[in-house]
Amino acid sequence: MRRLLLPLAAARALSACVTEVVRPERETTLSVARVGGESIVQWKGVRGVSYTLLHSDRGGAGWKPVAEAVNLRASQDGELLVVKEKVPAGVNRRYHLMQTGDAPAAKKR
Repeated sequence: MRRLLLPLAAARALSACVTEVVRPERETTLSVARVGGESIVQWKGVRGVSYTLLHSDRGGAGWKPVAEAVNLRASQDGELLVVKEKVPAGVNRRYHLMQTGDAPAAKKR
């Protein structure tokens, strides 16, 4: 009886994990340029959506928000959002864009 309880408990613990993948209405492309000691990151925003730009200097581990790029909003669809930040010499910085606000309402057909 004891052998049966362990697999049952493990199965019950695993069944509590839920993952939801949310697909954006459209893809967002980040453009990143490095000029001297500064990175310039830009993308086209969607009205009504808030964005936070994250960075990592450790190959994609330990994401942190870029100081001046938290909860940025576009005033209209397609507005170019631009973030500039100083990056120390020799640092290979990666960027990730996170949607932090409400997505636009779905269009009715």
